[in-house]
Amino acid sequence: MKFRSRENALLLKKSAMDKPVFLANPELLSKLENMALRHVERLSIENTVCYKVTLVLSRMLLNGDKPSIGAVAEALAMSTRLLQQKLKSEQTGYRELLDQLRKETAIRLLEDRENTISDITFILGFSEQSSFTHAFLKWTGTTPGQYRKKQ
Repeated sequence: MKFRSRENALLLKKSAMDKPVFLANPELLSKLENMALRHVERLSIENTVCYKVTLVLSRMLLNGDKPSIGAVAEALAMSTRLLQQKLKSEQTGYRELLDQLRKETAIRLLEDRENTISDITFILGFSEQSSFTHAFLKWTGTTPGQYRKKQ
């Protein structure tokens, strides 16, 4: 064991890994392997620029900040151009991420009848309710009011 190391690790000899485990449980092993795979999958998603941009955009919208690509790039300590290149390499763009986040958030907020459409417009960073209505219509094929009535 090393204390005050930069990382934690458990090292085993390869020969130890080949030995059968007394009282091994194949069902438990299967469940643990599935959990490990989900964890690795989540870690790889969390390392994408796409994921990081979505987190920054979420925080910005919650704080009432204007979600501009320049502000997001600054929050991620990179230039706007570099951010655009990294998103392109992940086959997406800033506008697509912002629209997807706004759509998902709008749907959640519309399902809670406590929120007015004007409040949702403001929360999502739209300057006017008509802009939000137009965007929501494009995303879902229905207006926010019609969507809410269906719920």
